[in-house]
Amino acid sequence: MTVLYANTLDYRLTPSGRLLDLGQWNEDVAYSLAEKEGISLTGEHWEVLSVMRLFYQEYNVSPTRKLLKKALKDRLGPEKATDAHLDALFPADVQIQGTRIAGIPEPLLDAELEPAHYTTGAVS
Repeated sequence: MTVLYANTLDYRLTPSGRLLDLGQWNEDVAYSLAEKEGISLTGEHWEVLSVMRLFYQEYNVSPTRKLLKKALKDRLGPEKATDAHLDALFPADVQIQGTRIAGIPEPLLDAELEPAHYTTGAVS
């Protein structure tokens, strides 16, 4: 079991680096998790993290990328809901890094991929 140290407290993490007890999430934990990811949190990161947490609180499920983009567009405007913006903030994917830092579960399935995410050619 991995342990995260934040603000003089210890937090247990799952093998994938997520909080074992999601109820322990706080801003200090988010800053420490982001540091482990090599991310220095800015106001733009917090905007996305806040929308992710609100979505989770409202629906009790983490948003898929498509639903996150819709929520971001509705709450913050279309310029904050682009793949380029999200990828710049969370280079290893908002679904992985963003949910981990936000202290919410990783989405189980993003079945409705947008056309830009479809692969072409033969699958090996």
